[in-house]
Amino acid sequence: MKILTVDDAKTVRQILRNILEPCGYCVLEAENGRIALDMIQQEPGINVIFLDWDMPELDGYAFLHLFRQRDPDHKIKVIMLTAANKMVHILDALDAGADEYIMKPFTKEMVMEKLRYISGYDC
Repeated sequence: MKILTVDDAKTVRQILRNILEPCGYCVLEAENGRIALDMIQQEPGINVIFLDWDMPELDGYAFLHLFRQRDPDHKIKVIMLTAANKMVHILDALDAGADEYIMKPFTKEMVMEKLRYISGYDC
């Protein structure tokens, strides 16, 4: 399974890589939504996206709107992974097309539970 992590913080992308790769997942990285949109077109077979909310160039909210226009059937699952923790942010993300939501800081268990829930895959 291919997972794309989209976050402007390299540290967050590295933490996700350290959680996911030992479980056999192929992990790709993008530092903003614009790069992520390009990667999705160039890299077939992405199953899940971990997406930050607040990023330069194209934030997670704008990315979701553009991305779901291209993927209206939700073939690729999106998990918002962000410090934005107000209920309005959660509802906005879900309305925009996110499948799940994880608040930072996060644990390995939280990541794996959400991934298992939306994909059926387990480590």
